[in-house]
Amino acid sequence: MITICIPTFNRSKFLQELLQSIYNANQKIPIILSNNNSTDDTNKVIQIYRKKFINFTSIQQKKNIGFARNYLECIFRVRTKYAWVVGDDDLLKKDSIKNIIFTIKKLNYPNGIIFEYDNFLNLSKNKSHNSISEISLLKDFSKCGLISTQIIKVENIKLIKNQITKQKKNFYIQIYIMLHLIKKFGNWYKSSKKIINYRNNNFNHYSKKWILNRLENEIKGYLIPLKIIYNKKSKEYKNITNSIFNKNIISWIFYSVIRADKLRTLLILKNNFKHLHIKLRIKLFFILLVLIILPKTILINLPKIKKYF
Repeated sequence: MITICIPTFNRSKFLQELLQSIYNANQKIPIILSNNNSTDDTNKVIQIYRKKFINFTSIQQKKNIGFARNYLECIFRVRTKYAWVVGDDDLLKKDSIKNIIFTIKKLNYPNGIIFEYDNFLNLSKNKSHNSISEISLLKDFSKCGLISTQIIKVENIKLIKNQITKQKKNFYIQIYIMLHLIKKFGNWYKSSKKIINYRNNNFNHYSKKWILNRLENEIKGYLIPLKIIYNKKSKEYKNITNSIFNKNIISWIFYSVIRADKLRTLLILKNNFKHLHIKLRIKLFFILLVLIILPKTILINLPKIKKYF
């Protein structure tokens, strides 16, 4: 019923931990792994786990083709009813596959489901209660960025393959795919069950360059797909854009200023101003004034900013 897809690049240690967590959960589940021309020990890890799993397919890219194309290399090869793309630095919870299959059947084979994740640094037990409701992009769009929580019906992906392949340079390809599928087919749900342990909740060990790149990816990754799929003059587009700005992007602006570099953060915002509608541009203008005027030591202690740290 489900194939696990793993696009990977230079994370051999994390990849080994992920594959072991899958092995501990289910040794028979199909796996498709695409190695994006890694230069570390990724191939050694692949060779070890190829022998352990019954249905294990690995693809070796001859050059780095970027995240989006590597993602698509996996998902277009799936032959089961559903695809589950898992980030190479995440871990499966032991009961995740069982919970996913149970929820799919309970919902009579929907077009997609978004589950929850656990903080890798603060693991909790899965509650027995499984709260399920239909996806609301206005409320839930901020959850669309984490690939490892999405279960997608494969037949629908194939119906929009031509549109998807045009987005090969979109770093957050999973967001474009989800938006397109929800807009075109509907029948998407969210579940309160936690299916992965998410390692990236602690960003303190990442470099300044990584943080600044993440800020730009958050802006482009969420806002460009919205501009492509929705009418930019529509109320729905403006409301969802406002929501993602307030829930995701603004926190990365503050984080980049305080943990990385103020001037480079301002430059990124200046270069991406065009992706915001007029009201958000005005809001961002006032945020920029605050960021320019106040030093980091004061910024980090402001109540509205302190909550992000």
